[in-house]
Amino acid sequence: MLILSIPFFSSEFVTKHSQNRKFPWKEYRLDFNEHLNDFPQEILDETSIVTIRDISEGGKNDFPLKDKVEFYKKAIQQSNCLVDFEVQQYEKKLINPENLILSYHDFTNDFDFEKLKKVIDSMNNSDARFIKIAVGVDSYTSLIRIYNLIAKCKKPVIFAGLGNRGKISRLLHKHLGAKGTFIGLENNQTALGQILDSDVDLYNLHKITPNSKIGGIIGGKQIEHSLGLKFYNDYFQKNKLDAYYFPFETDGINDFLRWLENCRFFNKFFGFSVTMPFKKSIIRQPINLYIPNRDFYLNTDQEAFYKILDMDFVTIADKVLIFGSGAMARTALNSLNGFSNIFISGRNVSEGHILAEKFNCDFLKIEEAKKLSFDLLINCAPIGMKDEDFSKETGISKFRKVIDLPYQIEDTKLIEFCKKKEIPCVDGKQFWKWQAERQLQEFAKEIKNQ
Repeated sequence: MLILSIPFFSSEFVTKHSQNRKFPWKEYRLDFNEHLNDFPQEILDETSIVTIRDISEGGKNDFPLKDKVEFYKKAIQQSNCLVDFEVQQYEKKLINPENLILSYHDFTNDFDFEKLKKVIDSMNNSDARFIKIAVGVDSYTSLIRIYNLIAKCKKPVIFAGLGNRGKISRLLHKHLGAKGTFIGLENNQTALGQILDSDVDLYNLHKITPNSKIGGIIGGKQIEHSLGLKFYNDYFQKNKLDAYYFPFETDGINDFLRWLENCRFFNKFFGFSVTMPFKKSIIRQPINLYIPNRDFYLNTDQEAFYKILDMDFVTIADKVLIFGSGAMARTALNSLNGFSNIFISGRNVSEGHILAEKFNCDFLKIEEAKKLSFDLLINCAPIGMKDEDFSKETGISKFRKVIDLPYQIEDTKLIEFCKKKEIPCVDGKQFWKWQAERQLQEFAKEIKNQ
């Protein structure tokens, strides 16, 4: 039950979006307009939800309770639609229960668990057709409580997560036990954390069920732009696999892992890509693939580097500069084990020295590196992901070949420079594709074996 939430800016606006056939269920947020009677009630039917939310409930305008009830009753009489009423305001028999959604909102960062338990007990004693729960979800471990609370509900639940983990909680609403969630219009969302219309297409959400297999990418904010979101979901749909690949953004890997370990649908996870800044956080070695059901880890970046070596792009005699000091730099150094002419440089001098000592090579300060020439530059730092120019940022510009691991939709400035000067190069998108194809083998094997 994916409900398209449409703000009532004008009669023309809601009429236009009411014709969206992709979403049989639609919510009309009338509190976005001060004039209730301007709403075109002829667009309503029995799959419509009329919501007039007060400012204290996240609405845009306040309306007298009497006017709200009067409007709701008239809309129900004309169209048999559903109406949304905040549980704290609701009095028994105000609305025909078959047309009633009882709502509870908690806009704090992490919801009051004990209070919500009591509210659910109260809602369970009502005759409402649906229960709606909209609460702040600031951590993954909160999803354990949400699952348990939804399981206690005696009515079908419409769930709307808010806060830092609001979006992923909505993507997972079926697995959390909810009947439905709300979808927002691009640039016209009616609440924070809403899944967008475009997300429904990207993740094929109309097809997801509580038994679908779930995986995704674990990382920081940048994962919203990961190439994997489209790559894997397209593959699963094309090959008719009941599997979905989501962005699991987090700023604390331990919070995510605690949730994963205690998740009631643990056996539904087929696996995760792991990216910055957590490639060295799950186990001590750099990894970017984690299959929890098999407790299996793999560094597919390493295998992508081996592909480059097989192409003879790098020779043993090359003077190589690895720029960066994170997990990807460590992987590059592992791949070039046995090469004797390797140098490291980067902004994090202390980490660079640690890597240089571990891999028995020289660390160069950026001021030193920019004075030298290299046969191969390997950019393992994120410089370029936000359209930065590597050479301008670092001053390093003397090289005959390049491996540039950051990627964006268009070529990075460094790759643009290489193509213009006809410098042989491997870009981040190609490198990503090689390692993603290896991950896909493990994901597909896990999905088919579950």
